[in-house]
Amino acid sequence: MKKLFIITLFLSVQSVWAIDDVTDELDAAWDKIKMTVSKGDFRSYKSVYHRDAILVNGITNKSYPIKDAFTGWK
Repeated sequence: MKKLFIITLFLSVQSVWAIDDVTDELDAAWDKIKMTVSKGDFRSYKSVYHRDAILVNGITNKSYPIKDAFTGWK
C-alpha cells in the first residue's frame, strides 16, 4: 500500500512539472512571435511555424498551408 501511495504521489508531482514546462514553452514561443512582429522581422516570424503548418482562417472558414499565407502576407 505504501508503494502505491509513493507511485501515485510521484506521478501527480511529475504531471504538475510537465504542465509548467509546456506553459513555459508556449510563453517563450509567444514572446518570440511578439518580438518578431514588433521589429517587422518577417523571416524570423516565419521560423516560428512548422513548415507543414496549416492556417485556419476564422473569417472565411477556410484552411490552407501556412506557406501560402506567408506568400500572400509578404
